[in-house]
Amino acid sequence: FTATIAGNVYAQPLYVEKGPGGKGAFYAVTESNNVYALDETTGAILWQKTLGIPAASSGAGCGNIAPIGITGTPYIDVATRTIYLSTAVAAAAGGSIKTHEIHALSIDDGAERAGGWPLDVSTVKSNSGGATFTPPLQNQRGALIALGGTLYVPYGGHAGDCGNYKGWVIAVPTANPSAATGYATPLRGTG
Repeated sequence: FTATIAGNVYAQPLYVEKGPGGKGAFYAVTESNNVYALDETTGAILWQKTLGIPAASSGAGCGNIAPIGITGTPYIDVATRTIYLSTAVAAAAGGSIKTHEIHALSIDDGAERAGGWPLDVSTVKSNSGGATFTPPLQNQRGALIALGGTLYVPYGGHAGDCGNYKGWVIAVPTANPSAATGYATPLRGTG
């Protein structure tokens, strides 16, 4: 097994027994905003997708990941054959975080699911006191999870705790991502 991928891996690789073409596959994501499906036996790339330009820095004045792209462990819904993940995206190479996007990709070929994906997290409104999601201050390190048709994506701050960030949990109805809502912690620096 020999796999060659581009970018640092912070997230846990995931495995699906019957991936592309019915073969077992490992799914790996990187800080270069790359997503890979790898053959379970050889490590050969079954498909690869790049999801925007990774940020060279947080833009918040702190952080210990550079570049910063996909940090948190994705979630795979085997029933719908979808991998969900969050990316930090810059406007241009060498830039800082412009936004965070939540993607829904086919585990078979990496194609983005239709119906409102990807979701720009900065468009999600808080249902807890009107807090505003500020992309450069936020980092998505925790694993994603889904329950009852809703995907949950946690956000916190960067190493160094800079800026007036809050902890966030974004709840995304997988059938209608435009109906996503967010919960922000009431105090600064919580997650």
